[in-house]
Amino acid sequence: MIKEAPVSFFAQLGQYSWCLTLIGLCVALIGWRVAYKNSIRLATRSESKSIIDSVSKLVIEISDLSIDFWLNKSSPIDANIDAEQKNKEIRAKVDQSSSYLFNVLAKAQQISKLSEVLSLRGLSIPDNFLSTVLEKTTLDCETAYQMDHEFRTERSQEIVSACMNVIHKLYETFQFYHPPAKQETFTRMIMRKFSEVEDWHDGMK
Repeated sequence: MIKEAPVSFFAQLGQYSWCLTLIGLCVALIGWRVAYKNSIRLATRSESKSIIDSVSKLVIEISDLSIDFWLNKSSPIDANIDAEQKNKEIRAKVDQSSSYLFNVLAKAQQISKLSEVLSLRGLSIPDNFLSTVLEKTTLDCETAYQMDHEFRTERSQEIVSACMNVIHKLYETFQFYHPPAKQETFTRMIMRKFSEVEDWHDGMK
C-alpha cells in the first residue's frame, strides 16, 4: 500500500488563503473606520477650540475697552471752566460713551453669533454670564463722567470679573466635552456621556 505524501503546512495554508484575505480586509476596514472617527473627533475638537479662542478674544477686547472707558475716558468735567467749554466737554463725553456703547454691542453681537455655533456643537454659555458682562459694561455709561473715581474703579473691577467668568466657563465646558484622552477618569466619562444623552433628549423635545 502506497502512502500518500504528507501535505506541507504551506500547502494547507494555501487552501485557506481566501479566508486570510477576508480577515485582513476586515481588519483593514475596521482600522480605517477607527482612524476616520478619530480624525473627525480631532477636527471637531480643533474647530471648537478655535471658536472658543475667538469668543475669548472678543470678551477680552470688551474688557479692555471697558477699563479704558471707565477709568480714562470718563473723568469728571472741570467745574471751573465756562459754560460754553462745559457744553463742549459734555458733548465730547456723550460722543465717547456712544462710541464705546456701539463697540461693546458690536462685539457682543459677534459673541452671540459664535455662541450659536458652539451650541450646535454641544458647547453652550449660560445666558446669565453674558448678560452680566453687558450689564456691567453698559449700565449708566452715558453718565459715567458724573460718577466719582471710586465708583468707576469698582465698576471696572466688576467688568473684569464678569469677563473672566465667561472665559472660565467657556474653557470649563470645552474641557468637559473634549477632555484630554489620558486625563479623563471613568467617572468623568460616565458623567459626560450622561450629559450628552440628556442634551440629545432635550433636543428631541
